[in-house]
Amino acid sequence: MDGEQVKHINSLRFSWHEHVLRDAEVRKHPTALVFAGHVMHKFSPTLGFAAISLRAAAQDLGLDKTSVIRARDFLLGRGWLQKLDAHHDGSAANAQPTRYTFAGGPEDLVFHRHETKTIEPPATEQAQLSLWKSEALSKTGDHHDTQ
Repeated sequence: MDGEQVKHINSLRFSWHEHVLRDAEVRKHPTALVFAGHVMHKFSPTLGFAAISLRAAAQDLGLDKTSVIRARDFLLGRGWLQKLDAHHDGSAANAQPTRYTFAGGPEDLVFHRHETKTIEPPATEQAQLSLWKSEALSKTGDHHDTQ
């Protein structure tokens, strides 16, 4: 992944966060706002997801784990986050942080770097490939395997 792709993905993640902050329903849940910011900062442009341990997130944010779980579940239910399938490498499932990627919220938005408007989401999704990473690759024409 080249520097231009990373810049593009970073632009998309900031745009995602701005849209989450504008969502009136999310603003009613301060812990969800805090968790969304945490996910945005933990997101890796090169991997296409944020690997987050809920216990570590609770500790980092000064919250109890139950509050973080509720915030995460709210963002998943509202459509702002998507949980990726677990990466099975033979280790205990609870030892691996959960991987999350951004989603388009209740309106299923797709963000563009230089535009403020949205377009319809793509008809198909590639398994385990973040919408954001997919969008950046389509903009640059680089279609190498990203796993």
